Amino acid sequence: MRVSTVLSISKVAAGILLRYYNWSVSKVHDEWFADEEKVRRAVGLLERPVVDYPNARELTCGICFDTYPCDRICAATCGHPFCNSCWGGYISTAINDGPGCLMLRCPDPSCGAAVGQDMINTLASKEDKEKYFRYFIRSYIEDNRKVILKTEI
Repeated sequence: MRVSTVLSISKVAAGILLRYYNWSVSKVHDEWFADEEKVRRAVGLLERPVVDYPNARELTCGICFDTYPCDRICAATCGHPFCNSCWGGYISTAINDGPGCLMLRCPDPSCGAAVGQDMINTLASKEDKEKYFRYFIRSYIEDNRKVILKTEI
C-alpha cells in the first residue's frame, strides 16, 4: 500500500515492483526515483497500451485466432488481445511450471508487459489461484531480507 501511494501507481503495479526488487521498499523507491522509465521497462509496467482498439465490438485472439466479443477478451496493460480461454491456459501452464509465474509477461512474443495478480484472480482456476498464492507467500518469505525465520532446535 505504501509503495502504491508514494509512487502513485496501482496496488497491482506495486506488487509487481516489490516482487521484482525482492520485497525491498527502499530499493523500489531508489530505483524508481533514479530512473522511472528504466524501471518500467525492466519490470514490464507500461504507462499506456501498445495496442489500442477504441471502438471495437469484436477482437481476434492472438493465440487461437478466433474472433470474440470484447467481453470475452482480456489484455495486460499492453493491450494485446487474447480470449479468456487462452489466457486461462497460458496462466495455468505458467503456474504449473513453478514460481516463475510470479513474473508472468504478456503471451505476445514481442511484448514484455507484466501480467498482474488481478488477471490471475480473474482468469485462473481456483486450484491455480491457490498455487499462485502459495508461490507469492513463499516469495515474500524467502526473498524478503527483513523476514527472519525462527526455528526450534
